[in-house]
This record gives sequence, C-alpha cells and structure tokens, in this order.
Amino acid sequence: MLVSATHVLTFILGLLAIAVVVCILVGIYFYHIVKKQPRRSSKQFQQRSRFQKNERQQQSQNWFMSSKAKHLERELLSLLRGDQKTLQRLLSYSQEHNRNKSIEWHLEKVKYDLERDRGAL
Repeated sequence: MLVSATHVLTFILGLLAIAVVVCILVGIYFYHIVKKQPRRSSKQFQQRSRFQKNERQQQSQNWFMSSKAKHLERELLSLLRGDQKTLQRLLSYSQEHNRNKSIEWHLEKVKYDLERDRGAL
C-alpha cells in the first residue's frame, strides 16, 4: 500500500489547519480571561511598584547586614520563637512608617516595641 505525495501533503495541511484553529481558540480563551480581570488604576500600580521597591531594598539591606544587625535579628527571632514571616512583616511595617532609617534602627525599634507590648519594659 503506497501512499502518494498528495495524500501526505493533504494530511500535513490538515494537521496545520487544526493547529492554527487550536492556537486561535487558546488566544480567544486567554483574551477573555484577561478581559475579565479588573484593571488597576495608576494609583494601585504605583503602590504595588513602591511595595516591590521596598521589598527589593529590604532584601539588599539584609544581604549587607552588620554584625550588630545580625545580632539584633537573632534576638528578635528568639523573641518571636523563630517566626521569620512575622519578623519580616514587622520590619516591613516599620520601614514603611519610618523611611530613611538604617536596618539596625528598624531592628531596634521592632525589638523595643515587642518588649514594650509584652510588658518586659
């Protein structure tokens, strides 16, 4: 049973047509998904951009922490029983409300606030 070149070409063109139809359907599907999502206002975009910038700054600050900052971080983690997410949240809050301060200042502030709130002071 020999297959002619015409049959092979017809088969390949059929597969190509199916692939094109599938790509179009996938494109329409994703278009509708994106269209349904609410658009962010420029203010929301700026807030998110600022948050990401603060997060990058915090990561870079953590990379170059002094020995004093590392010591304070260990003390805070001890106070928080090793809960790093809570420490990050408290530091982010402090950095958001007290800009242009060093990482050591924020660590000391968070430690002071924790001890004050727990009645240790």
